[in-house]
Amino acid sequence: MNKTKHGKKMVAGIVVLLFFVLSLGQAGTINLPHKYPRTSPNLFSNSNFNGTTGWALTPIPQYDANVSRTADGSGSIRIPVNSSNYAQIQSAYFTNFKLNTLYTISFYVKTQHEPVYVSATLHLYDANNVRTFATGGTGQSAVSTTGEWQEIVCVINVSDPAIVKIKVVIEKREGPAYTADYYIDDVYFGEGISFDQPPVTSRQTFSGAKVKIDELGNWQVYESGAWKDFFPFALYPDLGRADYQSLSDQGFNLVMSQQFKSQVQKAKDATSTLNPNGMRAGLRLQKYATPGDSYWTHTLLATIISDINSTLSETLVCYDWDNENNWTTWSYWFDMVSTIRTNDTDHPIYVLNGSPGVQRLFSKRLSDISGTYTGFDMVNYESGFGKMQVLQYLEKQDTPVSIAQINYAEEESYGFRLRLYYALIMGAKGICWWGDGYDNNGNPDSTMMAEDRAWWSSITTLRGEINALLPIIKQPHWTTWAVTSTDSKIYFNTRDYNGDGYMIVLNAEDSPSLVTFTITGLDTTEIWDYFDDFFVTSVTADQFTVLLPANSTAVYRLVDVNYPETLFNGDMETAGSPLGTWITSGSGTTTRDTAIKFSGTASGKIVNSATTDDTMLLQFYSALKPNTTYRFTAMVKTDNVIKDSGAGTSSGAIVQLYAGGSNMFFPTGGIIGTSDWQLVEKIFTTSSAPNATWYVRLRLWSASGTVWFDNVSMQELHDNILLNGTMESAGSPIADWSDSGDGAITAATPTGYKGGLTCKMVNSNATDITTLQQSYPALKPNTTYNFSVWMKTENVVKDTPGPGVSGAIVQLYAGGSNMFFPTDGLVGTNDWTLVEHEFTTSATPNTTWYVRLRLWSASGTVWFDNACLYEVEQ
Repeated sequence: MNKTKHGKKMVAGIVVLLFFVLSLGQAGTINLPHKYPRTSPNLFSNSNFNGTTGWALTPIPQYDANVSRTADGSGSIRIPVNSSNYAQIQSAYFTNFKLNTLYTISFYVKTQHEPVYVSATLHLYDANNVRTFATGGTGQSAVSTTGEWQEIVCVINVSDPAIVKIKVVIEKREGPAYTADYYIDDVYFGEGISFDQPPVTSRQTFSGAKVKIDELGNWQVYESGAWKDFFPFALYPDLGRADYQSLSDQGFNLVMSQQFKSQVQKAKDATSTLNPNGMRAGLRLQKYATPGDSYWTHTLLATIISDINSTLSETLVCYDWDNENNWTTWSYWFDMVSTIRTNDTDHPIYVLNGSPGVQRLFSKRLSDISGTYTGFDMVNYESGFGKMQVLQYLEKQDTPVSIAQINYAEEESYGFRLRLYYALIMGAKGICWWGDGYDNNGNPDSTMMAEDRAWWSSITTLRGEINALLPIIKQPHWTTWAVTSTDSKIYFNTRDYNGDGYMIVLNAEDSPSLVTFTITGLDTTEIWDYFDDFFVTSVTADQFTVLLPANSTAVYRLVDVNYPETLFNGDMETAGSPLGTWITSGSGTTTRDTAIKFSGTASGKIVNSATTDDTMLLQFYSALKPNTTYRFTAMVKTDNVIKDSGAGTSSGAIVQLYAGGSNMFFPTGGIIGTSDWQLVEKIFTTSSAPNATWYVRLRLWSASGTVWFDNVSMQELHDNILLNGTMESAGSPIADWSDSGDGAITAATPTGYKGGLTCKMVNSNATDITTLQQSYPALKPNTTYNFSVWMKTENVVKDTPGPGVSGAIVQLYAGGSNMFFPTDGLVGTNDWTLVEHEFTTSATPNTTWYVRLRLWSASGTVWFDNACLYEVEQ
């Protein structure tokens, strides 16, 4: 092909392509925040190229004193027109660097030629001066507009402990020969992910007759005469599969990399409960992006497009292009895209950009929607650390960001869950897994089909969670309010929806985390579990604390409930004699302390001189509702509290709550010694016929020392049909529950999943059966309910051969329906696990209603906590 014809064909392709782009969509406001501003110091000493000190240029770069991005008197590095594609700029050595830490390499590029691909990496050296290269990273980048300085951002790290020094290397490698000089200036190397320039304020949209995509990357598909929200739960299947039925049954809804109509038909034929109209399909473009192949021509592409759309236009969802090679074939790519747009304007072109820094060049030219690799680790194959951030936040990148590519998931039952939720936290509007028939190192392995993975059984549950989460997922993955945590290894993200705040949370560590979150800019009083709609904890002084099990996820709804406050002046802000509505009594002193307080301007302070003293702040409050659950909370701080030697357990710094006949003391044993502010709480349910006495006493009882009380509150909670499901009220051995059987049941502390107490059940022999039982009021007929309980086990061993239902298990009898779960019971040693069961009552239930928490025909220990039975709102 001669040069003149080549130029005409490229111009014609651009004209056709721009026409179709303008006809398919328009810009939509996105207003991304500048989430990763640059705050870490620049480690380069000559970052603006005021000469070449500290830099080595090879083989063709040149210092140019006459061109600079800013008028600072310095120059830049010029890459002159040359037949060679290779150019490299090397820094001096760095020895003071951190392992397993993300670093940003940033620089500015200006060119008059399109495209020019530039990348950055690290050269690594061990003690013997042997050089290797940093693995991973965010790959090649390009500017979107000629004649304009634009920032290039690359994210990289060092994980090999043998490395003792590094060099930063900026280079031009693979790509078409360039016809004009280009320039590099203002280089940055610093810790963390950061961007010097803010992201775009709007992104393109796609509006076809079969698929729509908004500026956030949310998909809609046209199905059976109506538009429906669509979250791509996709994979690249082994094309040797006879059918895709098992994939559809499990919950995947999209197969990528299909090549012929017959394969797209297999997707449509794979109907299931989760995919009643079959799966969707993406048509593979990689082979059409490679010139010179006599089979995979653009003429064939046009034929296949026409063939598929003749009967399967609703099954086809996109053209998927895994853009990882053939960087020299820029004009040929235009021809491929022009072929698609000439024959189909209803389906978008999706580009998986392993080098997300080039996506802004593809925007409005070669693609409609984008995705890249994601991962929270830095060493696993295709982990993708930093790539989603570059794709989302690099300046001028105005293609919608949607699909998170997952090429690695731990071979554990929770493996896919961790990767999926990390993608959601990063803002993904879809996910795609690669590896059907490959091992986790990318090697062909027919024994590693999707069905053989350790996480396969979790896919159905995860698809259900995605369906339930879709209204939240569709929202912007940023908010005007913010959250911080006490554990830097916990990943989380905030969303807004229908007036409430939401958090998506991931603990990807192999150990549980007791983490405190601090909320800024959002009025919140309670934290609720999104999926099961149960109360998790209250927010006190903009903070809440939760226990996140190892390798776990959670979605929280942050609610500003504004229940009527039962107590007055709980924040101790109102002065009086000495504290407004609080009555003082006892042998010590009570004052309103404005120097030490948890929040606001004051706290209530009690000082006892002798260990025999008893001093309190007392308040009578209005009668609470019968059969209603409430939560009492207070923040407590102590200094040198010492109990009397003869004092009982209800002594020290303690709260006494009298609620219509129920007399409660907590925390168990009181607080002694010196302690910083801590939350004291009690969740309780009033009786059906409470008496007329209601008061709270904040006490320093049979102890010397000092205690401060602040933020005292009592609020009504949503109804839990079960009484004392939190196990906080002690009894014989646990209030509102009856015990029976061979083993021992105690109200144990401090291993409770929520609050301070939990039900602990111990069997010595595998033949033992032990039960904690509660009868509950009759439920409504033809009504759906959800039961949930948290369970933890230690060395639970079933009897052999034993009955069919055994181990740590729940028996729920609901008006004639006898249910046992989890299936086969829990055995062995397990950290806190949520066990839940949803059921619908019959039209004519009988009169028997109870729940039994059991260690049945098994030895070992089980703990139960937070048992809840709620009506499911329809």
